[in-house]
Amino acid sequence: MSNSRELSRNISWNYLQAGTSLVVYFLLTPIVVGHLGEVGYGIWVLLKAILFYLRFLDLGFHNALVKYVAESGERRDWRTVNGLIATTTSVLLAAGVAALVLSVAIAYLVVPHAFSVPPERIPELRLATVLIGVDLLFAFPCSVLGAVFEGRQRFDVLSGVSMAVSILAALAIVAGLEAGYGILALVTIEIGATLLAALLFALFMRRLCPEIRLSLGRIGGPHLSRISGYSTWTSLNEILAEGGAEVEKLLIPMILSVSLLTPYSLICAVSAVIFLAITPLTDTFFPLSSAYDARDDRARLRQLLLRGTKVVMAISLPLAVAVTAYGESFLLAWIGEEHITVPHTVLPLIVASFSVTAFILTATTILLALAKV
Repeated sequence: MSNSRELSRNISWNYLQAGTSLVVYFLLTPIVVGHLGEVGYGIWVLLKAILFYLRFLDLGFHNALVKYVAESGERRDWRTVNGLIATTTSVLLAAGVAALVLSVAIAYLVVPHAFSVPPERIPELRLATVLIGVDLLFAFPCSVLGAVFEGRQRFDVLSGVSMAVSILAALAIVAGLEAGYGILALVTIEIGATLLAALLFALFMRRLCPEIRLSLGRIGGPHLSRISGYSTWTSLNEILAEGGAEVEKLLIPMILSVSLLTPYSLICAVSAVIFLAITPLTDTFFPLSSAYDARDDRARLRQLLLRGTKVVMAISLPLAVAVTAYGESFLLAWIGEEHITVPHTVLPLIVASFSVTAFILTATTILLALAKV
């Protein structure tokens, strides 16, 4: 699945999903901030940061499965694909158990002492942290379903399911907040969204990919060796690259106050329009590059690198200029000056950082697909 029509279809579906996510986030965020307040929303962002780092416990197996499903699927080697899926599912189930145990440890050993959170909000934050572990217990093994569709380059299914689940989750969040529930309701809805997405993916897989079987396999053997050899370095790269970019969301509530997470995270969200505009495009490069690599088609890989980088920069640079010029005014009008105070020097620095990342995104995506981590 690598001709121009199919690639255009995948990119179009990704942009449709990105547009839907943008609309949902734009409409939902002022409601959440208004109901939770700066402290409450800051706690919600802190929970998201904890969740972000716990996700590294998948040790890169999700991305590795995407790569090898793309390569083996290109060769129609379904026996290998099913073996890889079984092994990865077992590993990720174990990772989910580890995430739950670690979330309990964080909730009772770290949360009460490490973060500047009002004492009366500690029990709420502690229970929400445990629920994050419950979410990952399901999310890790269920992510195999999404990885299969990504490896088969069925971004129409990925985007369709994501859009449906995000809209339903947003409606549930609004209903929960209006009914007087807080952060615990938001985390519970996240768990429900994870399970709903897994159910929809399983139904689509049964219909669209009858040659693929979902099962548990033993944690060992040639499939584990093949995946882990790639996933270990991929995971380390993600920790260094993505983990470093998120560390501020842990440091701010540690050193300063959890309430300051609200303006910082919203500034990042406004600046992230740069990524929102390009990742629907670059996400298709990973399985596509893996398929080209399986055919040893270096000419197409070079073409993808050059054209992809040019298109990404043509999209991201004008957006970076616009966000720098108008981002602060937009943020105050969007959330409301009564809910947020924006530090003036932060936004240009974040935009500059995001622009550099955008420039190298095509190259790093292709290198990851080629296992040149």
